[in-house]
Amino acid sequence: MTTQVRMVYYEALDQFNWYAAELTAYSTVIKKQLNYEAKLEQKYDEGKAEVLVAGKIAKAQEIAKKLLKQNMAITTIAELTELTEQQIKELQQP
Repeated sequence: MTTQVRMVYYEALDQFNWYAAELTAYSTVIKKQLNYEAKLEQKYDEGKAEVLVAGKIAKAQEIAKKLLKQNMAITTIAELTELTEQQIKELQQP
């Protein structure tokens, strides 16, 4: 049995000897900690999504540059890459 598991069991058994105010305070701290951890996880997920979107855009730009070198029409490139025509025109500029 790990130390962490032992601590969980100890805290669970020890709570029977706590006063109501102590148990309420403990519960409040635990709720705050869980809320904080949930917010961290949400921020991590949001950051991960932003990175994925940035990667998708970078890949689309890379493909668009290659298609521009092949003299493909900007409207066709826009359809294939889901970039706007303005974004593609900006890629043409040195």
